Amino acid sequence: MNATQIVKTQVGEVTFLLPNFDGIPDALKHQKFAMWKAEPELDKNGEQKLKPNGKPRIKKAPRSATGYNISKNEPEKWLTYDLAVAAFDPDNFTGVGVLMQASSGLVGIDLDDIAELPITYPEVKDIVNKAREEGIYCEPSPSNTGLRIFVYGKLPNDDGKRRGGIELYSNVSFLTVTGSPVRSGEIKEAQWLVDQLLNLIGARDEGTASQAHPANITLGNADSVQVDALAAWAAHHCAQLWEGRWDNIKYSIIDKVYPSQSEADMALAGHLAREALKLGIAQDDILATVFETFKKSGLYRPDKQAQIVKYTIPKAINAALEKIAGQSGLISTAGNGTPPSEFAAAQFDDPDRWKPTYVEGGMPARQFIGPSLDGRNRLFPAAALSSFVALGGMGKTTTLLGICCHTAAGKSWNNYPLRQCKVAMLSVEETQDELDRKFSAVVDIWTPEERQAAINNLRLVSCLGVDARLTASQYGQMAGTGFAEYIVKLARNFGLQDGLIVLDHMQGFASGDLNTSETATAIAREANKIVKATGAAVVMAAHISKANIKAETLEQGFAVGSLAFENAARQLSGMIRMSEEQAKKYGLEDAKDQYRWLGLPKNSYGEIDAGVWLKVVQSPKYHTVITVPAQLALPVKSVGKTASDSLRDRLIQYIREHPYTTSNHLDEQAGKNGLFKASKEKVRHAKKGLLDDGILTLHTVGAEEREAKSVTKQVKQVYRVVTC
Repeated sequence: MNATQIVKTQVGEVTFLLPNFDGIPDALKHQKFAMWKAEPELDKNGEQKLKPNGKPRIKKAPRSATGYNISKNEPEKWLTYDLAVAAFDPDNFTGVGVLMQASSGLVGIDLDDIAELPITYPEVKDIVNKAREEGIYCEPSPSNTGLRIFVYGKLPNDDGKRRGGIELYSNVSFLTVTGSPVRSGEIKEAQWLVDQLLNLIGARDEGTASQAHPANITLGNADSVQVDALAAWAAHHCAQLWEGRWDNIKYSIIDKVYPSQSEADMALAGHLAREALKLGIAQDDILATVFETFKKSGLYRPDKQAQIVKYTIPKAINAALEKIAGQSGLISTAGNGTPPSEFAAAQFDDPDRWKPTYVEGGMPARQFIGPSLDGRNRLFPAAALSSFVALGGMGKTTTLLGICCHTAAGKSWNNYPLRQCKVAMLSVEETQDELDRKFSAVVDIWTPEERQAAINNLRLVSCLGVDARLTASQYGQMAGTGFAEYIVKLARNFGLQDGLIVLDHMQGFASGDLNTSETATAIAREANKIVKATGAAVVMAAHISKANIKAETLEQGFAVGSLAFENAARQLSGMIRMSEEQAKKYGLEDAKDQYRWLGLPKNSYGEIDAGVWLKVVQSPKYHTVITVPAQLALPVKSVGKTASDSLRDRLIQYIREHPYTTSNHLDEQAGKNGLFKASKEKVRHAKKGLLDDGILTLHTVGAEEREAKSVTKQVKQVYRVVTC
């Protein structure tokens, strides 16, 4: 039996079973999950609400992994099973539950206070005993006073039904799960059980056909928008089949006479399956999507639903996978994607499919996943392929890993805020220990909360010693190896959607000569598979070509000597060392090797030539380096002034140009290699003199200003120039 947790109420203590994740059936593990925390339910006067039996009412609202309430109408915000397991902590939560959705074919039955049920409904005991005898999965409720039963079935109109302690749900409902089966059992088709309970409480709608989904079939989720799009396509491209006319129709490319309706069913299911794959519908959700679409057609027969779900549609999907991918069970694991003949037959025969659409009133700005360089231009456009280039030894991996950490934690970078999201970085050169070393160096001075957020939302994968090539030569042509699908699988299992995926670096993920267009185009095609499947910003790091080793400015043509890959990428970012001329300009001749320029020589969604200076900082504790954004200011000329006056002038200019300067910021610019060219003691002495003279003042950052200017919580007081 599970471990327990005690919750105090105004009328006594209530004991709850903590979840046993290993005991949760596989069919439930495929559903959407949420956390919940037991809290006494109070009335408007602050008094404990009670059930009719006098026991306290407890709130069990669904919550996110971070503890916020989430709506049952927004399934995209819910968790996967793996994320729920990772997020569960008995100090923060009491348990977990699943979101009941009609597309799953599941019905969840909640029997409250089972010991008292026979008083009102004596028949319930017999129904429950029969369910147990047939090996149907039953588990105790979290309070260990009720019973949960999960079966495949259907409720009238998918609406929940409840009366007298009996509750049945199949759609847009939250049910807690304990994972402690009363006895060995599994989730099975049991419409008889659903019907008997509905009849018992008088909730059965007369004349309603109750067709259940077969046992052990994972339907996944069907998005209504995708179902409507697929139905519209079918109504246009295979109209006669869609209308249900299969035995007396005129032959065409898609519509023809079939010897039986079962063969017509298979034909329509095949067309829907292939189109679903081309629309990019997730493979886990294709069965549900095709089935919900098929139900809208004239061929649909309720009495054949089990056969359609269990046999017809899965067979059609497998055939579509084999035909499109050339290998059963995987989408595009080999070859060059969808064969041109298939693509043309399905989509090029109808030119009207490609009519442009005018969007009146404008469109939302392009979304970016990476940090801002200058307050306007950002790195790594969402749902697109980007490249990040630099010479070997410049710090590509270090810089990208640092950006990944900040993104995973939602921690500002270069003093600009970042939206938190999930991140995965795969490296073909670094060992796992080296990745952990660099990660530790980046987050070492962060708060424990920031560090934990980075750990929770970031995955660092060492591919050293693994054949991680996305492409390989097959029959004289470059084709995908299937490794892109492994990356997609990692992202889906991690819950990474619309996040950031970094592949470091391209030379290890490709085979063949990267100077050729065919090789570069093939790897771009495989990388874009990952983009399409995850909606992520996919960033591929690459070495600068040898011809650009002595270059002093960033420009297109840096990566691998071929423009083919750069042309496929929507953004090209790169790093280059500080030149002699720039070092002289900033007075950093003796320290120029510590600085890198991170810029945008190609940016399809904004300005080019935007960028930021990075400084390479040693991390003695972890025996590595990290790169951090550096604010460089031109040295102030000081003709006829003392060294002390010149230092005061430099301080004033720096604070004017950096309105949120703190004492720590000034200390960072001290030292022989710092901007001020003065010791920390002299910088502090000059700062005190400016404060005493009333030229500087300390300004406390308020809450509204902090939010408006995206100032980090660590910045409490900053310096401001009063007069000069």
